[in-house]
Amino acid sequence: MLIVFEGIDGSGKETQVGMCRDYLKGKAGAAEVVLHKYPTGNFRELHKYLEGASELDAKSQFLLFLADIANEQKDIRSEFMQGKIVILDRYVFSTIAYQGEHLGTKTCTDLISKLDFIKPDLAVLLDLPARKAMERKQKQKSLDRFESDAVFLESVRSRYLKLAMKRFGSSRWAVLNADRDENVVHSDVVDKISSLFLDPIPKTENSKPETDFMDPIEFHKKLRGKLSMLAKAKCSDNETLALAYTPGVAKVSEAIARDRKLAYDYTGKWNTIAIITDGTRVLGLGDIGPEAALPVMEGKSVLFKEFGNVNALPICVATKKKEEIEFIARSLVPILGGINLEDIESPKCFELYDELSASLAIPVFHDDQDGTAIVIVAALFNGLGLVEKKFDETKIVILGAGAAGSATSKLINSTSPNANIILCDSDGVLSKARKELEPHKKKLLEFTNKKNISDYSSALDGADIFIGLSGKGKLTIAQVKSMAEDPIILALSNPEPEIKPSELDSVKCIVGTGRSDFHNQVNNVLAFPGIFRGVLSARAPKITQNMKANAAKAIANSIEPTRSKILPFAFEKEVHRKVAIDVALTAIADLNLDIDEDDVPAIIDKDLAEA
Repeated sequence: MLIVFEGIDGSGKETQVGMCRDYLKGKAGAAEVVLHKYPTGNFRELHKYLEGASELDAKSQFLLFLADIANEQKDIRSEFMQGKIVILDRYVFSTIAYQGEHLGTKTCTDLISKLDFIKPDLAVLLDLPARKAMERKQKQKSLDRFESDAVFLESVRSRYLKLAMKRFGSSRWAVLNADRDENVVHSDVVDKISSLFLDPIPKTENSKPETDFMDPIEFHKKLRGKLSMLAKAKCSDNETLALAYTPGVAKVSEAIARDRKLAYDYTGKWNTIAIITDGTRVLGLGDIGPEAALPVMEGKSVLFKEFGNVNALPICVATKKKEEIEFIARSLVPILGGINLEDIESPKCFELYDELSASLAIPVFHDDQDGTAIVIVAALFNGLGLVEKKFDETKIVILGAGAAGSATSKLINSTSPNANIILCDSDGVLSKARKELEPHKKKLLEFTNKKNISDYSSALDGADIFIGLSGKGKLTIAQVKSMAEDPIILALSNPEPEIKPSELDSVKCIVGTGRSDFHNQVNNVLAFPGIFRGVLSARAPKITQNMKANAAKAIANSIEPTRSKILPFAFEKEVHRKVAIDVALTAIADLNLDIDEDDVPAIIDKDLAEA
């Protein structure tokens, strides 16, 4: 866990850092708490040396501060990966707030966005008006030349607040009023740490099994549902009541009855989808039923809203029959702009997806298939660029021929028809020698395993890419060493990957997992919010392979990749906007939609902002 404290001098930052450290040491069992303070002693010594000749300009100070932080990134990353709780007294945000006065905030943020700094789990901004801060510093008789300028300090404060408002550099910012008793502020800090994290604080092997931090059960019990319904229309008097309901609404209903497409203009249909599940294949839990699936679907709805501003209704049905699920989906079409199929066992999920997407006039998406495939392909675009290989020249082994593995092979094939793809399931390599293959697996042989390899070892021999969608420990270090030089390993089984990144320290490779506590998390949330935002805003009746491929490219192109960051973080909202725009533009081209391409960015921005 990484927690950052920021604020202008005089905001009480040093006091709160110390109180937070002491609190965490007392509450986190044996988990070690580490504190880093910026600028470091090395920075001060170098700054003093360089300033001996002449006063450093703003650009030099900015770069020097970044170098100071970058110099400690390896240590911080190591501490973070060891499960330690890392507290930072200042971070990159402070150099934006202070040096942005002369260099401009955009210049600073653009540069920092391109650098591979670790993103904090929580950034705490202790907000205090400059005048109050100066009064505190005057009492301490510790004002320096910067802090004596109230106008400058207020400008710094303003930049801090803008960073927090935009959630720059961290998905979670907490802006706390620092003009209060230090114990009251500390109480708020503790509350933010406790409530903002669903998982317990990381623990070392000797940690106590319990902490005082909120666990998922407490979190859900407190909320009593992660969703609520908000009325956009306010009925505060007879006039507004008559407009929103009877008699005025009759005129709207008559118009829609004459032209049913007007439902997109006069109702919430344009921005509403259903997440439909029967609860038969939920996460790693299996067949747990519709009631137990509801918390997962609610969570998915939250992500749709948070990152795509899409209203997603969780529909958990009390039937396992394909025909009945299909009937329910078709019955809901009048109120929906799209359907997302979720956590349905195979082969039922394939059949439902194929039949609904082919026959309905609204887009149908199966996130377990296509969402996973899109993010995997995005990871491969960037990974292959880093190892200087091309899709057409690669040998790709996919372990797992279920929903995700099948869709991934199809998307890779549509993107690069010459790629050598070999699919494997629990019984071995999918090959023509296997006579008892399920129909959907037989169809995959039309473009996979062209050399008809029959055993797993031969498949991995010389492979450039391994994609694991199977289970814990399904890939060994010996098998990795049999692959091509500098391979890409995407071990995506959850909660335990096919091979742990730590096992690959001796091998030069790029490795990604499905977990947030390792580098290169491959997470579907990078795909589905932006995809549905794009198709809903364009009113596309379907989602084509081109739209999926271009969504993958949009994700890949949204960052400058490094070996430890081949994908953007899910909380970077600009990623979802780019996906939405590219999906909408592709829909216009593929489906001949009557929308001016030049208008698409403005349409997406409007729909992302609408309440």
